[in-house]
Amino acid sequence: MSSQNVFERVEKKYRLNQKQYELFLDAVSGKIHMDEYGLHTIRNIYYDTSDYELIRRSLEKPRYKEKFRLRGYGEIREDSTVFLEIKKKYQGIVYKRRAPMPMKQARSYLEAGKRLEQKSQIMNEIEYFFELYHPRPKVYLAYDREAYVGNEDEELRITIDQNIRSRSHRLELSYDGECRFLNLEEYLMEIKAAGAYPVWLAELLSRLEIFPASFSKYGAVYCMAHSTQKTNNRIFCLPQKPLNVQASPFGLSCTAVSLVLGLMIAALYGYQGVCSKNFMMTIVLLPVLVQMVIMLVNGNLGTCVAVLGAFSLVRFRSVPGSSKEIAVIFFAMAVGLATGMGFLGFAAAMTVVVGAVFFLLEKTHFGEWKQERKDLRITIAEHLDYTGIFEDIFEKYTSKCSLQRVKTTNLGSMYELDYHITLKDVSKEKEMIDEIRCRNGNLTIICGRRATVQEEL
Repeated sequence: MSSQNVFERVEKKYRLNQKQYELFLDAVSGKIHMDEYGLHTIRNIYYDTSDYELIRRSLEKPRYKEKFRLRGYGEIREDSTVFLEIKKKYQGIVYKRRAPMPMKQARSYLEAGKRLEQKSQIMNEIEYFFELYHPRPKVYLAYDREAYVGNEDEELRITIDQNIRSRSHRLELSYDGECRFLNLEEYLMEIKAAGAYPVWLAELLSRLEIFPASFSKYGAVYCMAHSTQKTNNRIFCLPQKPLNVQASPFGLSCTAVSLVLGLMIAALYGYQGVCSKNFMMTIVLLPVLVQMVIMLVNGNLGTCVAVLGAFSLVRFRSVPGSSKEIAVIFFAMAVGLATGMGFLGFAAAMTVVVGAVFFLLEKTHFGEWKQERKDLRITIAEHLDYTGIFEDIFEKYTSKCSLQRVKTTNLGSMYELDYHITLKDVSKEKEMIDEIRCRNGNLTIICGRRATVQEEL
């Protein structure tokens, strides 16, 4: 039905009642229009393992899941085009890779195991899927679909499915009878977009109280046929005694010293380069917070380490910083530990000595790479042979070049090539990139200083 065989997009589902369905279509009039196929029927046969491993795993909502189905549109005959399709979902993004072929050829491939003479990358992936899972046809599932496209944004697609029906016998696309309907009074809407929703659509969904719903047609059919029971896991927490903390002049002195030393560390780090206001505030307050924790646990270092372990969870909820930023954070924590345990003189001396070393290393540009050494990342299409494709360009512009890593992306439709290069002449970096652009189809090229990734902790 469509010539597109590779999809990557965000898909969200919404369950509508009759009133919401009518109000929604009335409200979007003028914003979207029905596509060239209008109201049509989609027929699928879902394949799964003997113990339904694929759908059971999908219902557990993992970060990565995959399914395989044979899909056709409208009336299916022997010469009708059908699609062998692998559908995957990873971190909320839906990927579909499918291979079109006549129904007769698809049947001989799926039922008789007759391999194709000419294979594509997608067919190689499908063959590996069958070798890995050994799936068999399990469910026939069909529905009638209205498909709409945005007037201003053709990447926006809205589909509304109704009359969702299935059967577990006579698993063939050409027959649409003897089916069990899921819910005749409900519509399943899917909004498919490459990015964020238009503002008008988001406001309309909110006004009509249409909210996203987690729903799988195949999953719903499986659950109807296989009753499942879920148990609720409860976590019981024992009450703890409140801490008895009293203020003292010595404690206030420790807090004051922690604050002053935190200001010194923040000023030292801020002098050597540009940093955010939030990071500066964190460095100022961190010694005080650590000192407070130490005093709250009455100087018991073992207990304090356990508390700081809980604090460290915050680290994983933020964007990873550079190794230098992490070192400054540990510097501030060490000062807080010292003041919390009462070693005020040691904390002050440590701040001066470590700060001086830090300042000296920064001013002497210790450990910096030469400007000519770069990291280069090139994205190419999967049909290109990356071995030697840029060799003459590298010989012209670099004195040293080594391929460090090859990574597939967009579900295997692209390659990312990571190189370490040393330029002969830094002023000709743009010329080199322009020549590479001619060969990689103007896809993404990133050229930057060495160790951009390695310095992160």
